[in-house]
Amino acid sequence: MLKYIYALFLCLFCVRLIGQTRSVDGMVYDRSTLQPIPNVNIIVEPTKVGAMTNDIGQFYIDVTDNDLEMVFQHIGYDEKRVSIDTLVNGGKIPMDPKVIELKKLDVIGDSKGEFDQFETENMLSELSAEDLTIRGYSDIADAIYNEETIVVNETMAGHKTVSIRGARQEEMVYMYDGVKINNAGGRSMDLSIFNAGGLDGIEIVRGGHDGSVSSSGTINFIPSLPYRNRAEFYQRFGTYDTGNWQGSVAIGTDKIVVNMGSGRMRSSQFYNESAQADIIGVFDNTFINLGIKPFRGTEIRAFSFRNEREYENIRLNDSLSANFRAVILKLRYEGVELGVLDLFTSHQQDSGKDKTMVISSHKKDEESLFGFQYSLPIPHASISITGDLLSAVSDWNTSFGVIHSKRSQSTLTGVFSLNEPETQSDIGLKDLNIVFNWRSVFDSPDDDTQYLTDEMAWEEKGVQLSISAWNKQENSAVYLYSNLGNVFRIPSLNERYTHALRPMFFLSDSLTPEHKLMREIGLKLSNDKIIGQPAYRGTLSWFSYGYTNKMRPIHYSSTPMKFSVNHGNADISGLEMNLEVSFMKDHVEITTAYALYNMSDRSAFPMQPDDMLKNTLNFNWKGFSIMLGSRKESARVITTIDPNGNLEDNRLDPHMAVDGNISFYLPFKRFTGSFGVSGRNLLGESQFLEGISIFDRRIYLNFGVEWN
Repeated sequence: MLKYIYALFLCLFCVRLIGQTRSVDGMVYDRSTLQPIPNVNIIVEPTKVGAMTNDIGQFYIDVTDNDLEMVFQHIGYDEKRVSIDTLVNGGKIPMDPKVIELKKLDVIGDSKGEFDQFETENMLSELSAEDLTIRGYSDIADAIYNEETIVVNETMAGHKTVSIRGARQEEMVYMYDGVKINNAGGRSMDLSIFNAGGLDGIEIVRGGHDGSVSSSGTINFIPSLPYRNRAEFYQRFGTYDTGNWQGSVAIGTDKIVVNMGSGRMRSSQFYNESAQADIIGVFDNTFINLGIKPFRGTEIRAFSFRNEREYENIRLNDSLSANFRAVILKLRYEGVELGVLDLFTSHQQDSGKDKTMVISSHKKDEESLFGFQYSLPIPHASISITGDLLSAVSDWNTSFGVIHSKRSQSTLTGVFSLNEPETQSDIGLKDLNIVFNWRSVFDSPDDDTQYLTDEMAWEEKGVQLSISAWNKQENSAVYLYSNLGNVFRIPSLNERYTHALRPMFFLSDSLTPEHKLMREIGLKLSNDKIIGQPAYRGTLSWFSYGYTNKMRPIHYSSTPMKFSVNHGNADISGLEMNLEVSFMKDHVEITTAYALYNMSDRSAFPMQPDDMLKNTLNFNWKGFSIMLGSRKESARVITTIDPNGNLEDNRLDPHMAVDGNISFYLPFKRFTGSFGVSGRNLLGESQFLEGISIFDRRIYLNFGVEWN
């Protein structure tokens, strides 16, 4: 009898020890801005049960009668401890922003980008517009080339494009505040007409993601919305009669801001053994950014910018012009119960005149885009739907004939995510995402068109699966991710046009949608700054892309013209790595980036080197900064065709460049002055591509003043 009483007593004791379980829910918000805070880590003491707030700051967690308090942790906020006895369902928990002295490249100005390092199953880089300006970069393409192991190609006409992981220009995706620009692909995006004016920075994503599953790379421009008064002016002078200026003024409060500015740049290039500049480029840009926060959780953003470029080749008597304009309107609502809703629309116009030895043309492309994105968080999961409608008109008058065509494009993307609550124990599952993508494209020519006379319709479906796991400690994180996708890409209008003008030798070649099997695995490491210890962050990624019906560009010799054909099957794989370490109280920073690629057919991935290495050493002390960097890459090859139909491989030899920058910031009351000296290709190892000097040594002086 005694043993039964003892057993009953033991059971009651265990029940009491475990305690009764109840659910607690609430919302965490920023005390200063009153905005919800996503991704806050929640630990219940002493049972160590973990959870994390969703995109709108909500949390759901189970506690027992034996639990005493909940600990709220976030890298950007002071730790918060709340007694469970004081918590009620639906309660709101305020957190205070943590005062952290971050490096400039850790923060993208005043605006928040579209991508988060530990919420994106991709390799992600961020570049600050302020640093790009003082380092003397002429445009965004110049900055990307010198800061990243990414291929930047420049035509004879100064047209600069970016290729990530061997991507074609049309395979790249460009966004402005998360809204896609240049969608129909009438022309490939020329990054030489974009500089840091009106921007807080740029984000660079390698590989496909929720916003664009078929892309090999994405560049997102982050507009500057400071929500305060600010003015700035920068001037740059350089060798070979090169220079630019950029100025802007922002007027605003914490509820409304208008930021506007303009700039102008002049550049030059030389032919081999030429005593004077043979190629002259002039660039102009203006912008207006507007931000309004009328209600809590609501923001309206409007952007308008115009970028123009004039090019003249005196030796060949060629001239080209480009004018890219865009107006973008975006409304975001973040509701505690209703989720996050984005509504956006844009109107873009891309026009220009080209006069070369091969062709003369006057092209005008207009696009109107309407779209939405809705994300609904549910306990341990979320559902997201994105859709857009694009209407594009291309009106081209060329020496070969008239093209007047319309493109209607519908895209729908659905994402279902499973999220596991975070715990500070062993590594565990973080997210499991399934992405479904559907796209319908219909091209309809007008009666007066002489090319692209057939109506064309495509409908393609793709799917991507991504999974991530992590171990998040108080001051460090280890993040593992993997992607697998079967995606597609439909030919752009420009690709269809150049294909229609292909030489007779290629009349039997086709141009159909290409399909791509994408595989990627990666590792991210990061830690917070702790006094007396180095801070670091890094990413290691391996990828493999297998193409079917790969679209291949073939260039005409001695001209910027090219045409597109299907190449067949092609593969590219690679290993990419970057690492950033800072120590001595952030006075010294070392970064290194390495990329190694393997291609089944080099002609299918023109101008793609086999390997690239980038190293940078930075020293910072009381506003004084010294940067020394080196970039090394293997040979590049591009296939061209001459008037007789002969194919020829043009080669750029392996190249190594050493760059340097010395800059100084001088604060005085509400003003900050800056001065910098920058050097490009200091070793002076110039090369020539079809007679044009590239990689030549250049020196720039940079001045700036900012008022806050």
